[in-house]
Amino acid sequence: MQRAGCRGVDIGMESGDPEMLLRIGKGVTVDRVLSVLRWARDLGLHCMLNLMFGWPGETLDELRATLDFIDFAAPVAAAFNARGVLVPYPGTRIYDEHHARCGFTEWWIREPPLRYRPFPASWSLDEVKRAYADDAALARNFFRLPDAALDLIQLGLRKKADHTYGKLFPAQHASGWEPKPAREIAIPAAGAR
Repeated sequence: MQRAGCRGVDIGMESGDPEMLLRIGKGVTVDRVLSVLRWARDLGLHCMLNLMFGWPGETLDELRATLDFIDFAAPVAAAFNARGVLVPYPGTRIYDEHHARCGFTEWWIREPPLRYRPFPASWSLDEVKRAYADDAALARNFFRLPDAALDLIQLGLRKKADHTYGKLFPAQHASGWEPKPAREIAIPAAGAR
């Protein structure tokens, strides 16, 4: 992504838990991603960190590790991706390995489509937070995670919004009033492309 002289990249880490990173085959470590984020920041690159929630068999401890990682990464990441609940699309390994056991075979044919509300067109505090935390896939709970996991996922979605918005408008974020950006923002609202 390149806008008005600013450079930015997306870093698809997916989880902040070391064991989950191994299970999903990401080939990165938490420490390595934090190092890359620091280097990128020092070079003037704006990095949006992509974290996903709701992996098959994701434990409460693994979810908590990702929530903690959000706090560790926030000082060096320019933003976090909006939404981020895992959807098992047909033709993917995650779909092929889990659809029969979890009961979502041909979900896109049998069930109503996932209805996502549009991303905001501007950097409004309420709208950005809504866009981040309003993930239609959460209610589907494809991998039959317990309610406590769904609560942690919702918290994670909110944390990503808080850190992203707070980074862009720190003083205004705390007071709650709607700001005008003091500088051009190199990241589209809520990570929309």
